[in-house]
Amino acid sequence: MLSEEVPHIHYLEMQDQWFTFNMFDAQAWLVRDLVRDRLELPGSQERRRDVERWLARLDRIQTVRENVEFQAD
Repeated sequence: MLSEEVPHIHYLEMQDQWFTFNMFDAQAWLVRDLVRDRLELPGSQERRRDVERWLARLDRIQTVRENVEFQAD
């Protein structure tokens, strides 16, 4: 998870979800590549739009299967 206000501070969140272990790996790889300047974050407005799209999808989830599929994306 990255702070919107201070994007150079990184926090790896440990959650109990369907694909927990894979999520830890993906977060670690993202932060590694950001720290090593292999990746560049999009601007704050684009990041905010992306978060809003994910939150809107999350709000539409009604079943366990949809929850698993959401986390698989």
